[in-house]
Amino acid sequence: MAIAQVILQGLVMVSDLGLVPSIVRSKNVSDSRFLNTAWTLQFIRNCLLWMITLAISFPIATFYERSELVYLIPLAALALLVSGLFPIKVILASRSMNLFRVTSIQLAGQVIGTSVSVILAFYYKNALIFVIGALLAELSRLFLYRCYLKGANNSFEWHKPSVHELFTFGKWIFVSSTFGFVVQHANVFILGKLLAAHTFGIYTVALVLAMLPITVCHMLNGKVLLPLFSEMSRNGASVHDIQKGRYIVLAGGTLVTLFLMFISPYFFPLLYDDRYSLAGYISLLVLMASLPELLLIVTLNKLMVDGRSKTFALLTLFRGSLLVILGITLATSYGIVGVCIASLISGLTTYILALKVKGMGVLVKPTYEALIFIVFFVVSVGCIFLYSEGLTKVTLLT
Repeated sequence: MAIAQVILQGLVMVSDLGLVPSIVRSKNVSDSRFLNTAWTLQFIRNCLLWMITLAISFPIATFYERSELVYLIPLAALALLVSGLFPIKVILASRSMNLFRVTSIQLAGQVIGTSVSVILAFYYKNALIFVIGALLAELSRLFLYRCYLKGANNSFEWHKPSVHELFTFGKWIFVSSTFGFVVQHANVFILGKLLAAHTFGIYTVALVLAMLPITVCHMLNGKVLLPLFSEMSRNGASVHDIQKGRYIVLAGGTLVTLFLMFISPYFFPLLYDDRYSLAGYISLLVLMASLPELLLIVTLNKLMVDGRSKTFALLTLFRGSLLVILGITLATSYGIVGVCIASLISGLTTYILALKVKGMGVLVKPTYEALIFIVFFVVSVGCIFLYSEGLTKVTLLT
């Protein structure tokens, strides 16, 4: 099931049309033709993705020598057909910062899907229970969105000027999403080839905790910062207000990261046996290299608000290319540590380049930025001394 989920995530990312940022920044959100066209494109895209899963499921099942993937991938992709019917008012609610009802519906769907999967797990020992749970979660959200979220539901419509607007902005989102997928999963692809199966299994377990701050920041970026920056841009908000929103999210993500750095070596022994004793130290290494990612998440959204999706895509392309080159080079000699160094260098270099782009420097308060870097560096050095024995063992993993 994990393989099926990664495949679906990859398909979703590399086919991203940029509908969410396009709608968030558009001035035509009061035009029903624009909203209906966006909804039509959303559904067509998800239908195409489902048909692609029908075509690729057999080759993937053959490659991994797991026959169940032939049916698991297309069945799991049925959730895409359902989400393709989500009304555009979900995006509009985030755009206007009306997040309570949207978040409540998302959580309700998750509770329903998880509950069904847990109940079925008592009777059936099959990966299909997760497919059923995920599908029911999406169906629940669709029903709740259409019936209980304020705003009009959509119908099929094709308005050429709206299509042109969406694709003009979205074509570069497609490029950036493709390389964004490379950035997010380059470590897995590289280390999956170089590490032994057991060691790679420990690494993937370690990522569960290490990716938590980044996952939360991505969510806040899409649900809060991007709509907030767009609203500020439309209403002519001051630079101070924009900086305030950025640093609130950045400070929260940084504090969570620093906290997890201290507790990660103790976290995994509580949940796993001795075979995974090094997972906490691997998680610590990944967290130590995550600051540039947090900075980029809360910075690059200004390019989206300003309509400079091409610049956003080029920066993502640069980072992805540098990460792959450095990752392969360093991981060959230094394994997990090498990939973490590659992630740190590529992310920091991209962040410096992003601040050189016209209009991006206004986001930064040098004093705050320096404070965050200093605190992160001091805590990282402290963790290296505090957990030096475990970190040394990680460097020897193959």
